[in-house]
Amino acid sequence: MLLQTLLDKSVAWLAGRGPEDDVVVYCRGSLSRNLADFPFPRKCSDHERESIEERLLGAVNETGPFSREQYYPLMDLDPVQTVFLIERELMSGDLLEAKGSRGVLVAIDQSASIVINGSDHIRMQTVLPGLQPQELWSQLNMLDYMLADSLDFAFDDRLGFLTAGLDRVGTGLKMTVVLHLPALAMANQILRTEQALRDERYELTGLFGSVGEAKGELYCLTNIASLGRSEEEVAFNLRQTVMKLVTEERDARERLMSEARTILEDRVGRAYGVAGGARLLEFNEGMKLLASIRLGWATGLLEKQSVQSLNELLTAAQPGHLQMKAGHPCEELEQSIERATLFRAHFG
Repeated sequence: MLLQTLLDKSVAWLAGRGPEDDVVVYCRGSLSRNLADFPFPRKCSDHERESIEERLLGAVNETGPFSREQYYPLMDLDPVQTVFLIERELMSGDLLEAKGSRGVLVAIDQSASIVINGSDHIRMQTVLPGLQPQELWSQLNMLDYMLADSLDFAFDDRLGFLTAGLDRVGTGLKMTVVLHLPALAMANQILRTEQALRDERYELTGLFGSVGEAKGELYCLTNIASLGRSEEEVAFNLRQTVMKLVTEERDARERLMSEARTILEDRVGRAYGVAGGARLLEFNEGMKLLASIRLGWATGLLEKQSVQSLNELLTAAQPGHLQMKAGHPCEELEQSIERATLFRAHFG
């Protein structure tokens, strides 16, 4: 089956540990570029999109971490496979809405990908565990240099790199940090935090669902604009902002441990018990259980767990991964059965 090799191989950013990983699950970065001699993808003809695809694949063929054999044209993928790639942070959702020749080129270790003919001609993406924005930029910069050797990117001396979205004009750099903030959520501090971050030109959203009802108490923090700042400034400022959140979450956890330890122990213990014995687990419930168990690991109440296994389970329990593992599209009931089986294997 197409993509089966990706499912079977371990993912570098899931299997490793990163800085501040008691709060920061992982960080991802993307760098958008467009070819100077073509309009943006939405304005391109079918023939132009084909030409862009061929030119970009020629630029990366057998260069760096990529091989043309790991290019996946969207027209060859079924809905389950596209969801799987999005869940694994290899493909952006805008590729689904685009038209014509387009696809994603995946690095061998799945730590990076290049999306072709989405919103922009090129979107380079990388993912690392924990809080590593400077390292993300370093990897993206290497990919950028690799492609710039043979491609002419659209660039304006005043505005910087030209992109289809105003929020990416300038550096073309977007960085997102995925955070686990259960203590702040329990203290009803998320909406206040969201507004404060928006005032600082950051966007806080739920990884799954709205910020007010984020499943698994997982949140994404993203820089809103890239114009007027260097890439190094974007990475540095993001790290500083995230560290403030990390400190606030850790302080809130300490208050829980000192002022409401029994309530916290009950939440963690109940979650662990249900996860180890459930026969049906809907996605929302699975993420809720995993959030409590992850909080138990972070506060030392569940010492036998590892952050690597929790990260891998977070991804493996998502609908696309469950259906890829089953080898066929599954109704929600079958997904719930498979998710419960997965949890029992980890916690039973």
